[in-house]
Amino acid sequence: MRAICVSRASCPIDALLGEVTDRGNPNFPRLPTTAAPATLPGMRWSLRPILGALSLWATVAHAEVVIPTSGMIAGERLHHPEHLATVYAARQFQPIWIEHGRPNGAAKRLLATLAASETEGLRPAEYHVAAVQAVLTTSEASPLRDLELLLSDGFVTYAEHLSHGRLHPAQLGINWHIPRPTPDLAHFLTIVAAAPHKLGTVLDLLQTERAAYRPLMDAVARYRTLAAEGGWPIVAYTRRDKFVPGDRDPRLATIRARLAVTGDITAHTSTAESDLFDESLQSAIAAFQTRHGLTPDGVIGFGTLAALNVTVEARIEQLLVNLERLRWLPKIPHEHYLIANIPAYDLSLMDHDKPVLTMRTIVGQPHNETPTMHDEMEYLVFNPQWNVPERIATKELLPKAKADPEYLAKRRYKILQRTDGDTTELDPQAVNWEEIDAKTIRLQQASGGDNSLGRIKFIFPNRFDVYLHDTPARGLFANQERALSHGCVRVEHPRDLAALLLRDAGGWDRAEIDRVILRGRQQVVPLPKKIPVYLLYQTAWVDDTGTVQFRNDIYGYDRRIARAMR
Repeated sequence: MRAICVSRASCPIDALLGEVTDRGNPNFPRLPTTAAPATLPGMRWSLRPILGALSLWATVAHAEVVIPTSGMIAGERLHHPEHLATVYAARQFQPIWIEHGRPNGAAKRLLATLAASETEGLRPAEYHVAAVQAVLTTSEASPLRDLELLLSDGFVTYAEHLSHGRLHPAQLGINWHIPRPTPDLAHFLTIVAAAPHKLGTVLDLLQTERAAYRPLMDAVARYRTLAAEGGWPIVAYTRRDKFVPGDRDPRLATIRARLAVTGDITAHTSTAESDLFDESLQSAIAAFQTRHGLTPDGVIGFGTLAALNVTVEARIEQLLVNLERLRWLPKIPHEHYLIANIPAYDLSLMDHDKPVLTMRTIVGQPHNETPTMHDEMEYLVFNPQWNVPERIATKELLPKAKADPEYLAKRRYKILQRTDGDTTELDPQAVNWEEIDAKTIRLQQASGGDNSLGRIKFIFPNRFDVYLHDTPARGLFANQERALSHGCVRVEHPRDLAALLLRDAGGWDRAEIDRVILRGRQQVVPLPKKIPVYLLYQTAWVDDTGTVQFRNDIYGYDRRIARAMR
């Protein structure tokens, strides 16, 4: 599994800002600082700059300009009038998109881009596309003013959506806790206003600041082409159906045709006996299973048949949902960081956006979701004790202890009771489980091979009390579906990960890590440098080989986002 690369090491937008603008230049336009801006009743933004600009355009257009107090232009409400006022005042109300009484090349390029925004899962209507097109077909004078403001507002709104998304994850009931970017929208418009010929560069940079974004856009285009060509055939099956190499069945010909549409099998690898499950079909099925997060055993069972039958329209929607989720992410400017994709059940240690170590993970159950979050790892704990969270103790362990008085002792749990600031260890055999107040006790599991946290835990302090850790249940990593934990992320190769994280700490090679673990005592080791950790949720992406990857929506987030995007 290749990691999702979502970052750029530097910010090309910032470089472009430095090239086009110069805040230290006395000739750089600034907001007027004399008279207070005028406002009209019912409006919360300054109209004087816009009125000044409109008066200028009215002179050019030989028509009187009237601004309705509703803030509507050509039947459209402006989304960002305050940003428009700032930018136009700074440029002495000169138009950006109009030259010699007609739209310039930048206006045409912008309109084409906004009209095509639907390919990114965005809504052209929110960028005034239809209104601009209507203005362009009229012969009246005032539309010069309308066109200018509609295009500027459309550009700023589009830049806003590219920079931090169109939807608000907090309003969708999604366990998302990564702060969205807060772009300087007026500054984006200032760049284009100073150099309209750089519009294409600005738009390209807005789309490519997250490395995963453009490949995903290209995937949307490919799948839309497949949809226009009729999509792929649906395979009739029941839950009991299963095909193995050597089988013959007429439906295998349909499966071949299905795989051919998405390039999982090619004509030169197919057989004349299309109803035969031969080696070429087995290889193609294994490749399909790999890119859909299925066990690549080359056997066509229920899960594989279900994935084959997901329609092209559903896959396009899944791609668009993941484009929107990418827009919520900030840039990841760090050279070294950890990134876990929750529904892909994997974790990668990244070095300059390239994975140096990748492993399988076990994540939270659907009712114990692993949060989408960002923090910094600060230290490791070898041979950790486990202080059982109250929720797990109350709902899971204490009922078992009541049923079996030896349950806790067998698993080396201590019962610690807090009374008047003191902590006392209780004898599990002597506890009266019917009378004891569960809120006054804490369960603590001793270090060791059977400890639920395994031999190492990796701590990035956060309000969710979520971290990475080892596990004694090693066999679970072989499962296809691994949403099995209480919210923390269990990692497949904790010792390898610890060795890489401590490689600059001095004396912490793999042999020393093994010796510390063998001693069996809990030991806290700070990292030489904090390392960023990102727990993300991506169910579709394009990997480094150009292969489109899909995963199941284990927490149902895709459905909520898709409904809001429609």
